[in-house]
Amino acid sequence: MVLGGTFQENEKDLNPDSKISERIIQNCKEICPELITYGYEILHHAVGLRPGRVGGIRLESERRIFNGRRLLLVHHYGHCGSGYQVKIV
Repeated sequence: MVLGGTFQENEKDLNPDSKISERIIQNCKEICPELITYGYEILHHAVGLRPGRVGGIRLESERRIFNGRRLLLVHHYGHCGSGYQVKIV
């Protein structure tokens, strides 16, 4: 089970914040009391950056020539905290 998620504008620190982690755990216990009943073990804390873009995402395509080949280039970025990704190390 994965607990958590925050959105902190302009935050660039990739180190877990123990106060935020504890708040996430407490909030999850309120929503899912089974965490208290059955217990849990924290295996890993992860921090990731999802850069945003003023004005929303960029989703555009353009045709380019590269090494004599016609290519379709798709620009697709700036989603901020939308979506979910996790990498367990």
